[in-house]
Amino acid sequence: MKLRITHVAQSDLRQIERYSIQHWGPQVGFAYSDRLRLVLGQLVRAEISSQGADYVSPGLRKQVAASHVIWFRIQGDNLLVVRVLHQSRDVGPVVG
Repeated sequence: MKLRITHVAQSDLRQIERYSIQHWGPQVGFAYSDRLRLVLGQLVRAEISSQGADYVSPGLRKQVAASHVIWFRIQGDNLLVVRVLHQSRDVGPVVG
């Protein structure tokens, strides 16, 4: 499977890293970003299972990664990440 990340999700990841570095320092910030990338890799390699999120949008899936949720779709042999949002965020308006 191939990993594809939308421009919006790439922006989410950059903002998460920037926020983490500003609030907890470079060591923690980069480690947190590494954790998110690790989970993305595990999803692509099917090493972890995800949850369906059809209640938000048909075909949408999600995976919790630390304090964030990776929202994605499987399209053929591609895993398309559509957003990476804090778990407390209301996802409907921004993903559905």
